[in-house]
Amino acid sequence: MNNHDEALIGDYGMKLVERACEPGSFEYKIEITLPGDIGRALPYINAQVECIDYLHNEKFLSFRHDEIFCSMRPNLITIAMVHNREEALQKTEIIIGLLNDIWRRRGDIEPKYNGKKAKPPTLSIYKLLPRTNCRECGLATCMAFASALINDQAELDNCPGLLHEEHSSKRQELTNLL
Repeated sequence: MNNHDEALIGDYGMKLVERACEPGSFEYKIEITLPGDIGRALPYINAQVECIDYLHNEKFLSFRHDEIFCSMRPNLITIAMVHNREEALQKTEIIIGLLNDIWRRRGDIEPKYNGKKAKPPTLSIYKLLPRTNCRECGLATCMAFASALINDQAELDNCPGLLHEEHSSKRQELTNLL
């Protein structure tokens, strides 16, 4: 058998776990335990999924596939927000299929060893804004604008105050942070 034909995940254990932070909520997470270490696959998976966070040295990856939120370690995959066993089985099958497909295609994939750039804290962004709450950006406060910047719902050019020469160094700092 060609090395690239082997499945990454064949055998696994699966259990539904009640969310500890909300007992009785009828929302569960799925814990998929793996008999082997799949850490070597994480950079390939990171290159192919909608990455939320990837920490190469810690061997941790979290990602979104359609509406499925998943986190991975070498021997454990966790899938968030399921309501019953049938949904858990369906989401597990989708994720295992996705991971095995990526692994089979790894020869054509450039592994990605870094994750998304961490978002700066909202307060750090806010402190660099003019803090006039002028509403010229279309939002009620500069704090709301800072949050919109971090979440890619606004651009620096939306703040007229940042266009003034007196704020040029702060604008440059914001550009570097974002």
